[in-house]
Amino acid sequence: MEKVEKLKVLSVVSLFVLFACSNEAPKEPVPNPTIGELSFVIQLPSSQTKAVGDPLDENPWESDEYVSCAYGFDEFGVPIPTDIKALKAHVKLVKTFDPTPEHPGDKNVEFTINLYSRDDGTMVTQPITIDANAEYSITDFIVHGTEPFNPTIYFSDVDENAEFAAYVDKTTPHKFTIPPFTKTAIEFPVLCARGRNPILFGKPKFVLNREEAFCIPIFIDVCDKYGEEFVADGFVAIKKIMQKEKPSVADFKSLTPVKDELNTGLISYVCFSDNIDRDDAEEWFLIQVSYKNPDDASQTIVKSEVASLNIIKQYASSVNWDKTYDFLDIVICDDKFCVFDCVE
Repeated sequence: MEKVEKLKVLSVVSLFVLFACSNEAPKEPVPNPTIGELSFVIQLPSSQTKAVGDPLDENPWESDEYVSCAYGFDEFGVPIPTDIKALKAHVKLVKTFDPTPEHPGDKNVEFTINLYSRDDGTMVTQPITIDANAEYSITDFIVHGTEPFNPTIYFSDVDENAEFAAYVDKTTPHKFTIPPFTKTAIEFPVLCARGRNPILFGKPKFVLNREEAFCIPIFIDVCDKYGEEFVADGFVAIKKIMQKEKPSVADFKSLTPVKDELNTGLISYVCFSDNIDRDDAEEWFLIQVSYKNPDDASQTIVKSEVASLNIIKQYASSVNWDKTYDFLDIVICDDKFCVFDCVE
C-alpha cells in the first residue's frame, strides 16, 4: 500500500512539471555566427603612393644599396622576392567586436598561409574564413621565407607609432569587418624588412609562432697577397644544430646550409631564427664563407666559424660592426677570420 501511495505522488509531480514546461514561452534559437571568405592583397613598396614618395628625406626602397627586400631588383628597380612558392604570409588578427557573443568563436587568430601571384604581378594570400560582421584588427602582417631554421623576413607591416609609419597608408592595428557569405580582398601595405631593425617597424622583434627571426647585414672583403682588398666573390652559408656543448665543424657535415650570394658586391645577409622558449646557449651555428682566391680565381677558399646564438646576438657590439651604416664589415686577410666571436 505504501508503494502505491509513493507512485501516485510521483505521477502528480511529473504531470505538474510537464504542465509547467509546456506553458513556458519557446526560446528563440541563437543564430550561429555567419562567415565570410577573406584574402589579403599585398601592397609592395613599389606600388604604394607613400612608399615611393619622400616623407623622411630618404627613400630606402628606391636607392638603398645596402638593403633589398630580397636577392635583387628587376629592370624597373622593383625588389624581387625569392620564388613565391617559398614565401608565406604570417598574419595575426584580434576580434575587437563580436555581434554574436553567445558564439564568440576565436578571439585571437594567428595563421601562416600560402601566397599566389596574380596576372598583374601582385601577391595575394590564399583565402581564409572568419566570422562575418565581427570587427577584427590586423596586428601583425609579415611575409617570410620557408627555411625551417632561417625564415628570412622579407616584408612587414608597420605599427602606427613607428618611424616607418610615414611610408604607409594603413598601419597596424588596422580594423576591418567583412560581410557574410562573400569573398572579400583587403589591400594591405608592407615595407622591406630584410636586414632592417624591427624597431623601425614598431616591433621589438619579428616573431613567427614563438620563433624570433632576424637577418644580420654583412659585407665581406678579401685580401690578395699584396694586401689589396677585393669584394668577396662567393657565398656565405650557415647551418644550425642543437646541443649543449660546443660542436665541431664536422658535427655540421650532414646538415643542409642556407646560403646568400656575395658576388653582387652588395650587402649580404646571415639570417637566424630563435625559439624564444629555448636557451640561446644551446643553439649553435656554423658560418662558412666561401670565396674565389683573389690570387687564383680557379681556387675556392673556405673560412668557417662556430658560434652560439648567445654570441651572434651581440653582433652589434662586435669590433667589426660599422656604426655608420649598420652592418658587419668583415675583411679576410691572411689566416685571421672571425665574424661574430671576435676580440680586440
